[in-house]
Amino acid sequence: MHNAKHKEPTARFDRLDICMAYYLYGYLYHGGQFSKEYAYMGRAMALGFRPGAMGVNFESLSENGQAIFLNLEDEYLTTHSTGV
Repeated sequence: MHNAKHKEPTARFDRLDICMAYYLYGYLYHGGQFSKEYAYMGRAMALGFRPGAMGVNFESLSENGQAIFLNLEDEYLTTHSTGV
């Protein structure tokens, strides 16, 4: 989970940024092979994205990719909140 405080990010359409952000999100948050988050990794790869030997991390995302990832993460954390 990325804990940086951030203002509400605004993302724009860029296929590489989207693939990288969704791939990282799927990698970090998947609940197993049959989860929707795991499927995001496969979809990104089906579009031709290959993470490379170094993989993908938050710092390797562009500013736009980080905004996309943070939106995904916020949605995930909101829907999986334990109410604590």
